Amino acid sequence: MLLPKSQLKVKNMTLKEILSKTELFSGLDEKSLEELCLASRVRSFKKDGMILAQGDPCEGMALVIKGEVAIEIYDQEGDAVMVDLLDNGSCIGEELLFEDDSRFPYTVVSCSTSELCFFTKKAIVSLIDKNTQFQLCFFRLLSSGLLQKNRHIAILAQKSLRQKVCCFIRESLVSKDQNEVTLPASREMLAKYLAIPRPSFSRELALLCQEGILEVEGRKVRIKDRSRLEHIISEDDKESKDEDS
Repeated sequence: MLLPKSQLKVKNMTLKEILSKTELFSGLDEKSLEELCLASRVRSFKKDGMILAQGDPCEGMALVIKGEVAIEIYDQEGDAVMVDLLDNGSCIGEELLFEDDSRFPYTVVSCSTSELCFFTKKAIVSLIDKNTQFQLCFFRLLSSGLLQKNRHIAILAQKSLRQKVCCFIRESLVSKDQNEVTLPASREMLAKYLAIPRPSFSRELALLCQEGILEVEGRKVRIKDRSRLEHIISEDDKESKDEDS
């Protein structure tokens, strides 16, 4: 999910320690963690490396333990649309585990040097069957994924480029009281996620800074005028209502 993640730190940690610090597996006891590690494998990928291809059979799920990976869907002409960007602590394929003969409806590509841990479908289903706490964590993961997809749709539904950028910044906030976010990826990747040209994304951020609405330093973005940011987003609704009347 492109919105803020767990930012799992994995340096000098064993796989068992990594899993114990993720939201999904944090409630497992030592024995369950050890069994899960035995039923998993860790793979490394170079930047732009293919991790999973659209149409591949789903044989389990994966956890991103290092780096960033993009979820893309290709049309018949071979053009890709990015639908999500995942970082440390994010899962892939959990929504397909209970489908018979399920295949990935998307392609997964490594955006940087990355490492993923792959789990068999049997291992995850067994945990769901035996561990009530894991059941709740897994259902929470599915719910979070659905909410994220709805947020992405809401961002893409904005009429103007400016509204897309402002809506993305607002949706990236962890809480309503927060006024600062760290962009989860490069501007190039974020532009793909928002379905806008890379130069246009940077130019819009610069204009919002000039107008005193945002302050940008590297990947850190601070909202200086929340009311004006909300006004830009709400103008889309107002225009739509005016057109319908």
